[in-house]
Amino acid sequence: MDSPRIPTSLRICGPLALALLAALPLVPAATRFGLLRWQIGLPLTAVAVLGSAILLCVLLFLFFRASLRAFRPLTAAIAARSTPPPVFKRRIYPAGLFKFGANLVHGQFVLLKDKQPDPALPVRGGFEDKRGFVDFRGPDLEERRKQVDEIKKTQSRSAVGLLNPNLAGYEAAMNVSPLYAGHYRLRLSLWGFQWNQGKPEPCAAPQAAVLRAHAEGKQQEGGRLLRAFTAPSMHSSEQEITEWLEAHESIVFDPVSVPWIGLRIGQIAGRAAKHVGPGVALDWFEIEGPLNPAWPPESHRRLFADLPIATL
Repeated sequence: MDSPRIPTSLRICGPLALALLAALPLVPAATRFGLLRWQIGLPLTAVAVLGSAILLCVLLFLFFRASLRAFRPLTAAIAARSTPPPVFKRRIYPAGLFKFGANLVHGQFVLLKDKQPDPALPVRGGFEDKRGFVDFRGPDLEERRKQVDEIKKTQSRSAVGLLNPNLAGYEAAMNVSPLYAGHYRLRLSLWGFQWNQGKPEPCAAPQAAVLRAHAEGKQQEGGRLLRAFTAPSMHSSEQEITEWLEAHESIVFDPVSVPWIGLRIGQIAGRAAKHVGPGVALDWFEIEGPLNPAWPPESHRRLFADLPIATL
């Protein structure tokens, strides 16, 4: 196992803070013997001590923040309980998820059953007589909300086709977050298609999607890439990975092969009923973990050998 790299801020701020702290008692003596002079009329000792104290606080803050980052891997390596955490396993169907629901209502996601539009939620159209930008709102919006609510109540297992890439506030979040850090088995079923004015058709080349892990409350930021997946044309492909997840990280599905065209599909005249372009469909997503073949884990045993884990 490689030794953890000490952050640069930790290597710099620590010695500087200690040097400044050691030099503070020398300020009054240096002033008394004329080694330091002050021409503005304020007591040099008071100003120097105040400025040094402020600088010391800043350095100590940076030092302790860097220390927390440096010790985070060590904390993750140590078992904090005598028994392994319970294994969580769940299969998630996207039609019932919050962010997917909003996108289905607006029309940039489509509900698909047996590789065709699901009659439970018709493909959204509107403003076919116009061109370019239109308001995503419309007379059908309230009815679509009711239809999506009914889909959630019936726990629909239909796939969801994504016609837009991930956008801030409209990202395809999986609505699942691990309680414990550890290795998790992630499985999903996905496929690609060419959307052609209201229906999916075979695409000329496979599509692609990725899974990202985002820190708690930061789904709209870049996130941490877990893995990329190939989405074959009109064929559901089940794929599996095992990755380390931090506690409370959220997982987001991103159809990276779908280009950004400047507007959400629900904001373009004709909407999905007239749209032509590539898409990626997600059948389901599954998470299982944390996976611990032995307890305590190997990282803990390297640090503490066979010492028992007990409450103080």
